[in-house]
Amino acid sequence: MTKRRHTDIATSLTIGDIAVQVIRKRVKNINLRVRRDGSVVVSAPRTVSLSQIEAFVSSRADWIARAQERLARAAEQSGTACEEGLLIPLWGSPKTCHIEHVAAQDGKDVIRFAVEGDCLMAEVSGAYAHGDDASALRQQALEAWLRSKLITRAEELLPRYEEVVGARSSRLRFRKMVSRWGSCNVVTAAITLNTELVRYPQCCLEYILVHELCHLHEPHHNAHFYQLVEQAFPGWQQARNMLKARGA
Repeated sequence: MTKRRHTDIATSLTIGDIAVQVIRKRVKNINLRVRRDGSVVVSAPRTVSLSQIEAFVSSRADWIARAQERLARAAEQSGTACEEGLLIPLWGSPKTCHIEHVAAQDGKDVIRFAVEGDCLMAEVSGAYAHGDDASALRQQALEAWLRSKLITRAEELLPRYEEVVGARSSRLRFRKMVSRWGSCNVVTAAITLNTELVRYPQCCLEYILVHELCHLHEPHHNAHFYQLVEQAFPGWQQARNMLKARGA
């Protein structure tokens, strides 16, 4: 007699203000974990009701918040090091950091970045080149430069996908997030993008823009929502898988 195989069933829920992935599987108890990217995953028996899962997550909301805060601090502290020979991800292509010392300009310290083939050139002088804080100052400047690259690209892409989706965002916002790649306020139509997207292939940014714009038509992650995403951005699953690999 052939044994029947059980397939895990995954759904996305928002409990309070917590985005949760619920996986129904063959386990005895409800289990909760916060991934390295800050996303929340609950594994639950198939027999447990949705209300029980919601109560379980709500009772641990403070613990989840503390865990996400620790991860956010760790991510902020790690940042992107601007050191000779290190690899800097930019649009999915690692660039080798090369630091070149230059003269100050008009008495001001210099830090400039430019991409040359597979290299990320950093021209530095003064405090960016020497001293105890030089490394931290270069890192801060590099993060700001990467952020500016994302903002420019996102603002270029947005009108195209607003037309494709048939929805318009009121504004784009950018910040470092640990639990989401993007978010959409369906009331104000403001879209927030994770600044980490600049490290991934451009298709990932395009997918997140489409994903959030589609929420202006459908706020929930249901069949209708994913139909809208598929119509606007065929092949979106590949981009989503690239982003999922970060928290795996």
